[in-house]
Amino acid sequence: MKFAKRSLAVTVIVFLLSALGSVTIPGEASAASGKLYKRNNINVVIDGKKLTTDSSIYIQDGRILVPMRELFESMDADVYWNKKDLEVTSIKNGKKVVLKIGDHNAYINGSRVSLDVPAILKDYHTYVPLRFVGESFNGKVGWDSQKQEVSVETGNQETFTLHMNNKRVAMDTPPVIKDGRMYMSSAYFLENLDHTDSLWKDKETFEILIDGLSFIFKDEDGTIMVDNEEVSTDLKPFVVNGQMYLPIHFIVNSLGGNLKYKRSTQELYVYLNRYIFNSEFLEKREELMGRPQLVPNASLVGDRRILVSDNPERLTPSVVSPAGATLAQDTIDEQMTSKKHRVFGWNVNDMGDTIKVGITIENLSADQPLTVENARGYSRKSNNGWINYDVGLPMADAMLNDRLSPSLDSSVTIQPGETILVDEYTLDEKYILGFVEDFTVKSQNHGKYIIRTVMGQESDDLTLNHSNAVPINYDAQHPRGVWSSSELETTLPAYTVDSDEVSYSLSNGKTDHLLNSESALDNASNGIPNPGHFGMKYNVKLPIMNQTGQTKKIRIRAAGRGGAYSGAVKIDGKVHLIPTLQPATDTVTILEKEISSGQEQLEIELIHAGGSALPVALYVDTVE
Repeated sequence: MKFAKRSLAVTVIVFLLSALGSVTIPGEASAASGKLYKRNNINVVIDGKKLTTDSSIYIQDGRILVPMRELFESMDADVYWNKKDLEVTSIKNGKKVVLKIGDHNAYINGSRVSLDVPAILKDYHTYVPLRFVGESFNGKVGWDSQKQEVSVETGNQETFTLHMNNKRVAMDTPPVIKDGRMYMSSAYFLENLDHTDSLWKDKETFEILIDGLSFIFKDEDGTIMVDNEEVSTDLKPFVVNGQMYLPIHFIVNSLGGNLKYKRSTQELYVYLNRYIFNSEFLEKREELMGRPQLVPNASLVGDRRILVSDNPERLTPSVVSPAGATLAQDTIDEQMTSKKHRVFGWNVNDMGDTIKVGITIENLSADQPLTVENARGYSRKSNNGWINYDVGLPMADAMLNDRLSPSLDSSVTIQPGETILVDEYTLDEKYILGFVEDFTVKSQNHGKYIIRTVMGQESDDLTLNHSNAVPINYDAQHPRGVWSSSELETTLPAYTVDSDEVSYSLSNGKTDHLLNSESALDNASNGIPNPGHFGMKYNVKLPIMNQTGQTKKIRIRAAGRGGAYSGAVKIDGKVHLIPTLQPATDTVTILEKEISSGQEQLEIELIHAGGSALPVALYVDTVE
């Protein structure tokens, strides 16, 4: 997206030495505060290049005035002319500068600044004071009296990057920080979000619909209509060249989500929950929780085999070859007609360039073809520090809602000796990738094949990589291995209503540590434990006994243990998201339910969102 600036018929001025004098008659400059002199022998140099203009240069009260259009464009700033109000607006690097013909006040991001001399119209062109404009955009202005030369050094143009729900967008028109709040052109919402629409009600009033929610903004008006309800704010949305600049944090807060700005890299992250997640977040509260006991026992259930590929997690040239590598593998050589698989991966790209990560299957049989069916996957990428929110939580949400997307056609045949690509992901430098892939491999009577997670350069054919897995990085022992099941289950002791609160720690690394080195199916080089059960579903069965003869309400809460926790939970057929919980102090209520007299069994399913701090604890009690 590039907003027009070169089609302007009017020429814009920029200040050099300080500010401008007063102009009382718009249309032609008067010398109310000082005589206007034409000076064609002055050179203006912007970032080492001479300003080329067919118009004259003027001096008034010792201030140099230059044509606005040539000046702003040479500074790579967007410039807009409001003919009706005789007003010039320019935007660059998060700053909005407004000048009005004949006005001794200018506005930088809404803040008023006094001028010695104002912008003027002369010979039907607009002129602005050079020093003021140059310094407003953080430039350095100098004067060489011998050369009769003004120099402006603006520095390198800052590049802004928008991450809209993890979609990376180079911003041709950067956001604007005004009165401490950040504003962004509505075009970025309309072009990068599904289910959006917009309507100009008049020249100053703009309506945008985002996923069914209506926002009505008015130019420089802090009253915002949200679904026909009036909201009074201290915000000032504004219009520039037909684009409404919207207060980003207001939209994020209204829709639910997160906003982050990394000033050091000029990156803006906008996350809207309803575009990322299928489920709603539970409300957390601060509450001191007691120490839970360990679940008595647990067992692996189900028949979907899992390959965990999280080591080496950080991909660097010292750990893996830039020419390509196998990160983890699962070798199958057994009697079978059908076998279900899950591949769960988690990698950070520190290779210094864009890479690809993929999942391949090589048919090792000399005479038997294989068939791959029902390949469905989900992936998330981010270079933000909120890896649980960006990557882990959306993956847990998609898995628990069974919303993985098809990766292959309904059925793909792998001929003997052939290798196919199940899925691949392009990963920019410094980005983290999380992915999960489920599929079924079928054979006539004997399966002999290798499943690999591989990486290579952006142009590589990943199916050509038949190497063995790289050595485990023991300096950063993230999980890697193959285990017989991607689900585990525990049945908690029955809870009797009106008894004291009970609590149990899940994924505690002791009583339910089932994905260890000893139980890994592949060779020892693949056996780094997965005590956090990443990529797995944890099924909890909780019997409830009510012997009171009355209907009673029980409550189930969750809290982190040992560190921050987040994940997805399914109970009574509905999935909820657990926001980040600080250990022992933050809780969420995942269920309050009335229990009739007798016995009932509750079933809870959880998937952890990843991170370094596990386990999670469930607390059960009776409430009035």
